Formats: sequence, structure tokens, C-alpha cells
Amino acid sequence: MVIAGPTTPARFHSRAGVVGPAITIYRLGARAGSVILARYGRLEPFWWAESVPAAYRVKAHALLGLAPTPETTSVVDGEGRPAAWVSSLAEVFEERIRPFGSQMADELTSLDRCEAAMRFAAANLAMSPARLEDCLAYTACSGRLGNWVKGRSVVERALAATPAGAPEVPYLRLEHARILMQVGERRLAREELEWVIDVAGADKALTTAARDGLESLE
Repeated sequence: MVIAGPTTPARFHSRAGVVGPAITIYRLGARAGSVILARYGRLEPFWWAESVPAAYRVKAHALLGLAPTPETTSVVDGEGRPAAWVSSLAEVFEERIRPFGSQMADELTSLDRCEAAMRFAAANLAMSPARLEDCLAYTACSGRLGNWVKGRSVVERALAATPAGAPEVPYLRLEHARILMQVGERRLAREELEWVIDVAGADKALTTAARDGLESLE
């Protein structure tokens, strides 16, 4: 593998134990990004469902015992929730789509490409609002962009969708406390941090983070 400066592509060559053609990876510049955006638009929450044929949408709607409506083939219902036929693909989404979206959100977050990371995380959360890693990717990026209101909305939605005794809850409430501190809700933040300390006593990393949060409120 050869990687030079930021304008030089990475090249992967065959060698002992690796057989195949040489692969060259090019870095896309701002101009290419603008062309792609103009042609395909921004990533929508149900990007993965857009290519599902109308025939499947209609048939799934009927098999679910629902009467046809003008929104039968839409990806969302009248309240903005996943349409019934989209929900019927939940297992396919979890197996084949969500892992890719989570990896993209994580990689883009590490590259500080926050707007793109938030779009992948939001797309996953539209189907699986309680997914911890996607929630944390979204809130990390919304915090970097200074949009704590969006982060708060996402983490509160995740908490509402997560069973009370689930192992993700202390992490979500710790993140909730972090956001509450940023928006000036100090009393609510304190309550969340104290709850984390009481419940997650065996998890040293969690309790240490919660205690550090309480100290910063003093």
C-alpha cells in the first residue's frame, strides 16, 4: 500500500499472500462533491427504501391488512413515521443497512465531517431510535456544531424508545446530562448524573464520568 500527500491517491498492489489487480483510491475534491450533491441531493432518512419497487410497497400494504390510501407507496405516513411497508423491512434493514450506516456515521464523525455523519445516524435512528452508537454519533456531531437542541431531541427520543432496564440506559442518561448542562438545565443534569451514579455503580467509567459532571456543576 502506498499513500503520499493529500492530493495523491492510495494504491493497493498485489504482493505475497495478496492476489488481485492493483486498486487505486482517489480523493474527491470540493468540485466532485458539488457535482454529486447536485445530481443526487442530500441523504434522506429513508434513502435505502427509495429504490424498493412500488409493486412491493402496494403488496406489503395489502398483506398487512391496510386499506389503500394516497400515501400507500410513500416512505412515511401522514405523521412522518416509517410507512407500514417500510417497517415490514425492519429485519432486512437491521441485517444489511444499519451496520453500514453506523460505520459511515462513525467514520465521518472521526473525520469531523459532522453534517454527513448526522445524516447517516439520523437515517438509522429513523428506523431504530434506541440504537446507542447512532445516537451518540449524532449527539457528538450536533454538539460540535453547537446544535444542542437537536442532540437533546435525539437522546430523549432514544430514552423513550429504550426499555427501562436496558444496559444502554445509563449511557443515554449520561449523554442526556451532558447536553442538559450545555443548554443550562443544571438541575435536570444533576438529577441525571446522580441517577447514573446510583444505578451504574459497578461501571467505573460511567460513574467516574458522572462524578466529573457533578463536580463541574459545583
